[in-house]
Amino acid sequence: MKPFYLLTLAALLAGCTTASQLEPIPGSLIYGGQPETRRTKAPIGSTATHRFRDQFGQEWQERYVIAPDRSLRLVDRQRIEYPLD
Repeated sequence: MKPFYLLTLAALLAGCTTASQLEPIPGSLIYGGQPETRRTKAPIGSTATHRFRDQFGQEWQERYVIAPDRSLRLVDRQRIEYPLD
């Protein structure tokens, strides 16, 4: 009986977790779709970074992973903040 309860609890918890995928913003490499050129020399699973400013002048850095079909998958985005002097 105990394994049944553990299995039920695990199924309920698995249904509750949601992984939110990052959406590209203006300036992202994949904003508006995948780029025309594919990364053919980069190994699958390797990462690439891209740094840009958005329409409000804030600087961002994004990290992408090369997928098996050679497309880019956005995995991380950080806003770059500079200290005030």
